[in-house]
Amino acid sequence: MSLTSALQLASVVALAVFVVALGSVAGAAYRARAAGLIAAACMVLSSLLGWVLAAVAPSVSDGVAGGLRTANFIAGGTAHVAALGVFVLLASRLDLFGRGMRVFAWVAAVPAVASLVSLAVYEGAALIPLGRLLCMIWIVVAAITVSVRVARRQQVR
Repeated sequence: MSLTSALQLASVVALAVFVVALGSVAGAAYRARAAGLIAAACMVLSSLLGWVLAAVAPSVSDGVAGGLRTANFIAGGTAHVAALGVFVLLASRLDLFGRGMRVFAWVAAVPAVASLVSLAVYEGAALIPLGRLLCMIWIVVAAITVSVRVARRQQVR
């Protein structure tokens, strides 16, 4: 559990760097930046809960351990993925991206936000990894797109 939490923190640092960088390149990306930072904060909380769970699980009751596990799952799963979907959708509306990225953002955001249904229906949990994967792919493509645009602008100057 501790290694998983450490890897989650490493990935969330990359997400936070992208969110902040996108905001600095795009200017008025306040809502997108807020959603991205909320997604990052959810994953940080999940990582911290994972460390706490690993440290105290042998010495606490099953109820406390189960509560920590549930909080860990909601923070790093449903809440993180839903916020990630909102970030992708809002970020796609920036002038940096074309129609294809906007359409793909909808494809990624719908299952990500729909993963909230997993809080009430167990089978909805399948939307969590689907939404996370699609949003991660969108973010990687968006990072490449923005990097290329910034590099081209610098070459022109």
